[in-house]
Amino acid sequence: MKFGKKFNALTVYEDFQLIDQQRKYKDFNTLGLYRSILENKNLTDNDRIAVRDHAHTVFRKSARSCDAKFAYS
Repeated sequence: MKFGKKFNALTVYEDFQLIDQQRKYKDFNTLGLYRSILENKNLTDNDRIAVRDHAHTVFRKSARSCDAKFAYS
């Protein structure tokens, strides 16, 4: 199944659902998700932190490489 929507246009609720169901999507891009957390204008700072923490629990391996990007943004 294709997702068909830009990551940086998602709401907090959609981000959490997408992360939980990411195996269903053929076009899912983990690094794109992390990048969109920074670029998403719909999210507050607290929302960004919550989505990032949830993504870290699901994508432990990718989370380590993305932490550096969060630190410098």
